[in-house]
Amino acid sequence: MARYEQIHIGDTVEYDDIDCVVESVVFVANRPATVRLRSMDGVLYHVLASRLTESLVAARTQCEPSPIETTPLQLDGIDDAAKADALTLLAHMKEIETGFKSGRADDAVKNEPRPAYDPSQTDLSTRVTAKATELGRTERSVWGLWRRYCDAGVVGLVDKRKIRKINPLAGADPRLVEAIKVIGDKETSDSTGTHNRLRRRVQRHLDETFGADEVHVPTATAFNRYVQTIMSGRHTTGNATTRRTTAVQPDHSFALLSATRPGEVVMMDSTPLDVFAFDPDTGASYAVELTFAIDLCTRSLLSWRLTPKGTKAVDAALMLADMLTPEPMRPGWPDAVRYRALQIPSERLVSLDERIEQAAARPVILPESIIVDHGQVYLSQAFEDACARLGISLPLARKAAGPDKANVERLFGTVRTQFSEHLAGYKGPNVSQRGANPELRALWTLGEIEEFLSEYVICVYQRRVHKGLVLPGWPELKLSPNDAYGEAVERSGVIAIPPNPQLYFELLPTEWRTIGSDGVHVKGLQYRSEVLHRYKKTKSSYSAQGGKWPIKYDPRDRNHVFFQDPDDGTWSAVPWVHRYDDTLPFTDRTVDFVKRTLVERGVSPRDETAIRDALTALQNRMDTPAELAPKERQRQIRDAERGRTAARDRERGGMPDAPLHLVAPPALNDVDDMELGDLDGFGVFDPRKLNGA
Repeated sequence: MARYEQIHIGDTVEYDDIDCVVESVVFVANRPATVRLRSMDGVLYHVLASRLTESLVAARTQCEPSPIETTPLQLDGIDDAAKADALTLLAHMKEIETGFKSGRADDAVKNEPRPAYDPSQTDLSTRVTAKATELGRTERSVWGLWRRYCDAGVVGLVDKRKIRKINPLAGADPRLVEAIKVIGDKETSDSTGTHNRLRRRVQRHLDETFGADEVHVPTATAFNRYVQTIMSGRHTTGNATTRRTTAVQPDHSFALLSATRPGEVVMMDSTPLDVFAFDPDTGASYAVELTFAIDLCTRSLLSWRLTPKGTKAVDAALMLADMLTPEPMRPGWPDAVRYRALQIPSERLVSLDERIEQAAARPVILPESIIVDHGQVYLSQAFEDACARLGISLPLARKAAGPDKANVERLFGTVRTQFSEHLAGYKGPNVSQRGANPELRALWTLGEIEEFLSEYVICVYQRRVHKGLVLPGWPELKLSPNDAYGEAVERSGVIAIPPNPQLYFELLPTEWRTIGSDGVHVKGLQYRSEVLHRYKKTKSSYSAQGGKWPIKYDPRDRNHVFFQDPDDGTWSAVPWVHRYDDTLPFTDRTVDFVKRTLVERGVSPRDETAIRDALTALQNRMDTPAELAPKERQRQIRDAERGRTAARDRERGGMPDAPLHLVAPPALNDVDDMELGDLDGFGVFDPRKLNGA
């Protein structure tokens, strides 16, 4: 269909799928204009001008676009040579139209208009003939250029071969294309292979689906071209981790998850830290796992934990207590990182919790919801119970969908580049970036690394401008997480959270037991004390549990369980009946290992005397590092570090003031790892001071 810029009397137009000639336009005062149309068979139509215009525009929109109309506007995307040729032809067409190559008399050059192209002296046909002679073309070709120029302007003068769309799959068998997609999808979880392997698998798939010799895979060159087109951006023969990450990306645009107040959305995740920790008792190094909780509204880090590889549910649960506990200042930290640096009214908070006075500038927030993945730690009953205890909802991210927790995933990369890579013992994010024997360069214990990390968070991260923090209406304003927290508190208020010294015990896993004459049995071990003896053969007030008593236990240190006296609410540590005074901490996994060893020896795994002897034998071997097998050495390191962490958790939040009677093993007498007396003068975190050693 022709394009309509203006409609004149005598023009042929299409109205209601009928070709008509415009006979007249009728204007009547105070009435809309009408157009008189006559169809080819003589039928007259009187149509509102506006109605005719709408009909023509609709028809023009519905018609199939020409190849020229699908090209970019003007000359965008056309190479320089084709663009120069089109502009040269444009000057010729303007000379045919106006007599001037510029198209305007104001920009006329000498001798313009030339006699052969003067519109006042010649008609269009004469000017086209003259131009054909000048260019050495036929009149037909120049008329073709003229029509394309009238229809599409300068784009119509571009050589069609330069703007032709190329289909890289032209001639490809649709069955082959589908087979490449199917096999390419199956390659997602496989180790990376070459195009030759993919080509062989595609041929096998075609033979199994359509029969042998029915569909043939083309030559390697053509096949590789098809794969590059069909699997573009899928990294089919590229990096395996990138391929798996790309495969779980949603097939739609990323939705922007936002929060308007602190604690509305918190993200939590664990990942291996790219640093080896050093164990001074055995002289060995071991892998470390990092768990972070980040507030989406302010991008503040609310809590963090470093553990030997294999974070436990109790570690994640107690991170909730960390979020509600002010971060204590350390010796050598500048006054600029004290809690008052958050610039929020703190007098009310100090009156409720004196720890605020000596706290560092890390927000204390009670989360409303925590987004976690499907890791075993976060799906555990202990973690779910802890969230329910604090009134925290627990939405789950989709399985293997990193973008659902994009903020915390990006945080791990920031920590690696700003913190981990500057520590002695850094091993790199993957094998290809790992140095020679980085485990031999490990110098820092787990407690020291955690203290360095705390200083990095408080002194660097919380004070550093974050690109993701933008204040609506003030895009040029640069905010740090501390700045964003102060602004959010001023806008939405702050909830004062009074201290709760018993929160540690409340967040531990619970086992419901009947108290007998011999105490209680928890996870295969027997515990007994005078406190329990007072309540033997009695029922608790928990009718839903059949009168059983709640017994708390810490999977990181099975030397004790914990019992709350219902008379005065005090907590007591109930020791394992076979615990020696010099017994090292041991975890529930160590108990399981010992039981499996006894079964292999034909001994009952319920014989606690045998468990005690086997555990003692294992720990005696651990006292001689040179005789340890690698797995036993790792078990010793893991148990010792988790025991220290458990003891520290009991002391945090004012625990020493509570009427709690814990007998710490001698191996834990130096549990004051959180005291930084040996780090005086460390000052603001400077990675250069940690490197290399």
